[in-house]
Amino acid sequence: MARQEGPIFLRGTIEGINFYHADGKPLARKAGGGFTREAIKRSPRMEIVRQSNSEFAACSQVNKQFKLALQPFLQGYKDGSLHSRLMQLFIRIKDQDRQSERGKRRVAVGLQSAAGQELVAQFPFTPGMDPLSRFTVSDRERLAFTIDIRPELFASDSDSVQILAGLVRFNFETLEWQRALAEPVRINIDAAEPLTMAFPTATEGEGLLFAVVKITRFRCIHFADKERDVGIAVRALWDEG
Repeated sequence: MARQEGPIFLRGTIEGINFYHADGKPLARKAGGGFTREAIKRSPRMEIVRQSNSEFAACSQVNKQFKLALQPFLQGYKDGSLHSRLMQLFIRIKDQDRQSERGKRRVAVGLQSAAGQELVAQFPFTPGMDPLSRFTVSDRERLAFTIDIRPELFASDSDSVQILAGLVRFNFETLEWQRALAEPVRINIDAAEPLTMAFPTATEGEGLLFAVVKITRFRCIHFADKERDVGIAVRALWDEG
């Protein structure tokens, strides 16, 4: 890299020399050696880039299929950051794969570690509402879980909630999934009894089983229900996976 001198400063490539500006300074350097598509595909110096691209593509496929598995719960949920936050989650889980060589690390292997499982357990699907939609797994044999109907479940501007619960079994190796949904339940603000949902005919197959709850808050305005916001809670049932 060299600095241009003279009354006229150039931009572009002339006879193998790139003329450009950086930080307000006119500079020049020999053309070539950049991150071209061909260099990334074949250059030995780009091996780390190829490895990272391979792992990123694999995480992207996990992200796509996982969101498809959760599609009924994501309807009506407006959060432009969810895709990127899930992507970062799967990349961090992939990084917990200590068995595979670089370029071949996968989410499925990372989930076998305690650190990978902790990342899933701590991930907030809806950061603002997730603590309000916590639930407990009350019967692992019948795959039943209980949702506490507490005042905090209702926002100050809502008077009822709709609860959609289900199970999703997701195979992080094959990216295949199965889903079982309960009928949505509408609850008014004066309800006090915990709501228990059971899935005796739960999804079968291999993979990690997730219990999922979607809570949609409503406010009745002029005799019409107006949706306020949506909260999603996801819990991995490690003992059942």
